[in-house]
Amino acid sequence: MRELEGKIALVTGASRGIGLSTAKLLTEKGAKVYTAQRSKGEHFWLEADFNDLKMPKKILSQIQDLEGHLDILVNNAGVPGAPGSTGTRWRDEDWDFTWKVNVKGLHEVTEAILPHMIENKSGKIINISSVAAKAAKYATAYYATTKMAVIAYTQALAREFGSSNINVNAIAPGRILTQ
Repeated sequence: MRELEGKIALVTGASRGIGLSTAKLLTEKGAKVYTAQRSKGEHFWLEADFNDLKMPKKILSQIQDLEGHLDILVNNAGVPGAPGSTGTRWRDEDWDFTWKVNVKGLHEVTEAILPHMIENKSGKIINISSVAAKAAKYATAYYATTKMAVIAYTQALAREFGSSNINVNAIAPGRILTQ
């Protein structure tokens, strides 16, 4: 059954791993899937660098021009943080970059689409967090902190926009073997 027939989806960070698998699954379920990533992908591809905070509005504008709406947003783009970043070896530029991509970038994409979902009184937003948010391992301080912020942000949005029929959830996968 293709229960998502006629739905338009955007998956960020879909060049590999969780994002690519998500895009494929949504396609199999009948959605027309746009992907936003740095390199050309398998679906309807829109070039994106989530270090550029102006990118989300450009992406949404392109989808709006092509489709008129967006039903599903999967915020998967992210970076793991600086390897070996223990609390005594944090570099400001590593912290800023990790926060900018994992939290600020996710927020910018969501903020760009929310007015349209509110107007349509419909939408699904799925934010990819991590089990590290609740069970951080040694030397994952940057990453775990940003992924906990994703969970808090998701909870706040779910409460604020549920009455507009916008469903907001976070998924917190564990370690997944990807390329």
